[in-house]
Amino acid sequence: MIVTDKGIAATKARTGDKTSALQPPEVFVTWPLAAEFHTSWGWHDDRQKPEFGDRFEMWGALPVKTPTGEAQGYVVLQKITDGSDPKLVAGTVESHIVPGLGTVSFSTQCGMSPSRRWSLLTSGTRSSAASS
Repeated sequence: MIVTDKGIAATKARTGDKTSALQPPEVFVTWPLAAEFHTSWGWHDDRQKPEFGDRFEMWGALPVKTPTGEAQGYVVLQKITDGSDPKLVAGTVESHIVPGLGTVSFSTQCGMSPSRRWSLLTSGTRSSAASS
C-alpha cells in the first residue's frame, strides 16, 4: 500500500498463496475523502473472487503523530482474508497515513502467532506525490 497525491493505492495483489506486483498501483481510496469519520469497504483485484478480497476500515481525519508533530491523518485497518476460507482473517495491517507525507507508521500481524511488527517513520518531508 502506498499513499499518492491521488489517494491510497495497492502495490501488490494476492491470489491464493501467490503475490504479484500491481503495475501501475491501483488506487482504492481517492482524495478528498468522504465526510464520514469511519468508513469500511472490501477490495479485490481482477484475479480474485470478491469474497477473497481484503476488508478495510478507516477512521479520520484525526491527529496522527509524525516526525515533526501531529498532523491530520487517517488510521486504516486492513484485514487480510485467508486464501482458503474467506470467513477467516489471516492477518492485519494497521497504517497511520497523512496526506502529503505518506504512511508514518504501520503494524502487521500475520497468522495465529502473537507477534507484531511495528514500523515508524522517523524523518520525512511533505510533498505533492508522497508515497510510503
